[in-house]
Amino acid sequence: MITPEFCKELQYFVNKVCTIITPPMALPLSNQNFPEWFSIKIEAITPEAIVGSDLSRNTKSVFFFPIIGIAEEQLIEENHPDYEKVKDYMEEKKKDVPLSVAELSQQASLIKNKFAGNFNA
Repeated sequence: MITPEFCKELQYFVNKVCTIITPPMALPLSNQNFPEWFSIKIEAITPEAIVGSDLSRNTKSVFFFPIIGIAEEQLIEENHPDYEKVKDYMEEKKKDVPLSVAELSQQASLIKNKFAGNFNA
């Protein structure tokens, strides 16, 4: 829960597309915990939570405090001169196939082994 004063300051983000960064969750396939992030259009911020919607899937989410952060996203309007260039670039990026969890784990192991002397973990 946050103070009413801080909640008032966070109202800046209402009706904006933002990334919400949450504390790490335990992942069943890994012994590592990473923060998670979610891009949403913020609809409401209360002292208890942030409510928003995912614009691409038309779903709603609620994020209860504490969270790690809120980052305002930059949007490009269709009438912007670079809109088509940015749209084409983003379409190309969508074609990149993400790695599976097993592939990510394998890559992480390779990197960790290569630089083993540089890690304290």
